[in-house]
Amino acid sequence: MSAWKQVAQRAVQWSGGIRLARHMSRQGLRILTYHRFGDPGGAWEKALQQQCVHFRRYYHPVSLTEAAAMLRSARPLPPRSLVITIDDGYRDCLPACRLFRSFGIPVTVYVATDFLDGLTWLWTDVARWAFQQTSVAEWEYRGPSGPVRFSLVSPALRRLAQFQIIETLKLASNAERLQWIRELPRQLGVSLPPQPPPDLAPLSWEEVGSLAGQGVEFGAHTRSHPILSRLAGETELRHEVDGSRARIEQEIGRPVLHFCYPNGRPQDLSPLAVEVVRRAGFQTAVTTAPGLNYRGADSLLLKRLGVEPDLSPFDFQTVLTGLRR
Repeated sequence: MSAWKQVAQRAVQWSGGIRLARHMSRQGLRILTYHRFGDPGGAWEKALQQQCVHFRRYYHPVSLTEAAAMLRSARPLPPRSLVITIDDGYRDCLPACRLFRSFGIPVTVYVATDFLDGLTWLWTDVARWAFQQTSVAEWEYRGPSGPVRFSLVSPALRRLAQFQIIETLKLASNAERLQWIRELPRQLGVSLPPQPPPDLAPLSWEEVGSLAGQGVEFGAHTRSHPILSRLAGETELRHEVDGSRARIEQEIGRPVLHFCYPNGRPQDLSPLAVEVVRRAGFQTAVTTAPGLNYRGADSLLLKRLGVEPDLSPFDFQTVLTGLRR
């Protein structure tokens, strides 16, 4: 971080800018989304613990079910209400859930059920892993706009290629994306293991049941984490949306009330996808559109704020105000 940036951040803190922003946004519901944590005992645990202290000091943590009831009611939300969500269902969320619980902070975890069933990796992890493992020096992507060649001679170039391919495939039809993900490891000269390595492993259903028994809420995140706007029609949408909900309910023995759109940007949804989620009877559905939620907001198009344990304290505090995305 540059010296000028440090000076600017301190000036904002000393002038009470964060406190003022927190006060101005006090009536908004902030829904935070985490994705990954790390190995137990890593530096992220201390950072997350400090974030939990901040939640407890300056905000009002509530469960997503409580927040949904508040948004529907005529009464105002408690000032600075806050919900914690975790996407995807990676196994590394286990110690994080325990840490949140030790602070009395409710958590909702969204899981992609085919991932937990061992039927598939998350498709973005297939791409990342294949590019990390390859020894191919150059690779060509043949898309609808013509061939694009990528140099893969360094870790930085491989990361750039994987990012560009993942973003490109998010815009492809579901059938095209699936075909490319099946062929990618072979094209890069690697053999995909049947199950993800430990750092990419999902929760087990036994762990889901244990966490649910401790008060963690579980939400549906589809079966295979597709981009919903790229599915062929209502049958595919219902297979992903209704199927994931039924699978979780089968395991935990209680209703699943909340849904999370994969990727969650406006272009990743469609009116039909939202309607399928609505007809499925979910109380809430969350996007990744940044911002706060106020009473009267559409409960199936809720905004969220992206955070991770490794955010600097200043960035973390400003994101929570809702004024920085």
